[in-house]
Amino acid sequence: MTEQSVDQGRAGDGVREDEISILDLLVILARQKKTIVRTVMWFGIVGMLIAIFSSSEYTSNSTVIREVEDAGATSSALDALRGFGIGIGGATSGLTADAYPKIVKSREVRLAVARAELRLTGREDGRTFVDYVEAESGVVDTILEYTVGLPGKIADAIFAGADAELSVSPGILLLTKEEEAAIERLSEMLRTSEDLDSGLMTISIVSDDRFLSVHLALSFVEQLVERVRAVYTKKSRQNLDFIRERFSEAERKLAIADSSLAQFEDRNVGVTSARLDTERRRLQRQVTFKSQLYSDLQTQLTQTEIELQRAEPVITVLEKPVAASEPSGPRRLLTLVLFLILGGMVGVALAFIRTAVQNSKGDAVSRGKLDEISAAMPVWRWRRRT
Repeated sequence: MTEQSVDQGRAGDGVREDEISILDLLVILARQKKTIVRTVMWFGIVGMLIAIFSSSEYTSNSTVIREVEDAGATSSALDALRGFGIGIGGATSGLTADAYPKIVKSREVRLAVARAELRLTGREDGRTFVDYVEAESGVVDTILEYTVGLPGKIADAIFAGADAELSVSPGILLLTKEEEAAIERLSEMLRTSEDLDSGLMTISIVSDDRFLSVHLALSFVEQLVERVRAVYTKKSRQNLDFIRERFSEAERKLAIADSSLAQFEDRNVGVTSARLDTERRRLQRQVTFKSQLYSDLQTQLTQTEIELQRAEPVITVLEKPVAASEPSGPRRLLTLVLFLILGGMVGVALAFIRTAVQNSKGDAVSRGKLDEISAAMPVWRWRRRT
């Protein structure tokens, strides 16, 4: 026999072995078809029940965009103001596009939305989302709270005084359990997506009430605009308040200086002396100094107001949230198909496991391993007896 014929024979044996292994697999599936079919049926029933009894979900979307200021146009528009001695600084960098979703998902924003009054059509009862979540908890949660959670309620009642003292401490945010549950629920309902190139961001709310979805989406947009404005204008507003105080003080002192000079002139009409000339020049210098200070502060006040206006972020709502007419979920057919596929995979796995267990009963080594597994796993021992 030549080497070529030997190689061909080995190659033929390899093909035959592959064919035998595939046939063995098919034989196992054929023998265990009842196990596979039953598993698929059970998973199908579970998937059908989940699909039927799952509540409908309604999605409300809102799209916003941050408009970027044209630095060239701003510069040309403010050249005239610079001619009057009002200095306008260059453009400052602000929040990046990827910071907006983080602001929307922040604890402060979610808490503000949870505490805001719900504006639901036909249900203007002054409730907040915290009240909504608490009322939605149902009878089962109440029973669990007063049975399993009774020790916790007793501990809360004992330490209520300490919590009250902590809540009034400055800089400490103390949330109730209801508020914690509400903001966690908002985290599950909130979805955001952003396009870094165009600056578009979509805020989506998914809930079982279409009007609730609209209200929460609007509330998140409002809180986003408010928080971004606070971030951009905090320093400018502080400067504006400080300059306004100094300007009011300079105006008051200038009025006092003018009044003092006028009274001095009235009392000394037609009287000339070196002492009166010295006092007159002193009062005039005070008026001149306070008038110059007043003019400078007025210029700074105008400049700060312009900078504050320029610092105001422009967030445009391109798409307002609307009440969905059709539910967006759940996808009942997809749920059923996924459970059927999962049942098929589990059924095939059980078929191979049962075949391996049956084949190992005649082997003493394999039987010892099965006994060891049975001793360690009571569930497995019960399964073997059945």
